[in-house]
Amino acid sequence: MMINKRGISTIIATVLVLLLTIVAASMLFGFVVPFVKNSLDSGDCIKTLEYFSFDNEIAGYNCYNYSAGLAAVTIKAKDNQKISEDINGLSLLLITDTEDSIKININDNAAVSNALNGARMIDANAEATILAKNGEIRTYVINTGLNLIKTAEVYPVLKGKTCEGKNDEIELVSCESKGLNLP
Repeated sequence: MMINKRGISTIIATVLVLLLTIVAASMLFGFVVPFVKNSLDSGDCIKTLEYFSFDNEIAGYNCYNYSAGLAAVTIKAKDNQKISEDINGLSLLLITDTEDSIKININDNAAVSNALNGARMIDANAEATILAKNGEIRTYVINTGLNLIKTAEVYPVLKGKTCEGKNDEIELVSCESKGLNLP
């Protein structure tokens, strides 16, 4: 025998299920939207993978001169006009023998600098740095002070943002061992 036992009505149950669904969807939406937005922002960098590379064949500096406190890197850009238009510069990460790192940003038409951690073109008379674009090869000289640079990594810079994925990495050798003199 049932004495005054009542369950919740189907209308109230339906409303509770709808509210629970809305709350779950809004929580999921709050997580997914920022995640997708961040993924789309980094999506520009995906198309620049392997755009820059170190050239060891044509100019092939990629060396250091410890006594002069200089390192030289030769960068080659892929021949791709569309990607080239999006790239504002490149970032070099120079890693020393003690695993310290020096980050150098090189922008197109930036004033050259012979100061510590400054960059210039291999042509000592150049007044501005010129970014390698569309299959071009450029050699940059960096004043590293007395740091012995062992490795160099190159990263593209898009709209002022350095991409996280490195394009290339190279072990630097002594310029003297290659018979090269950095001007």
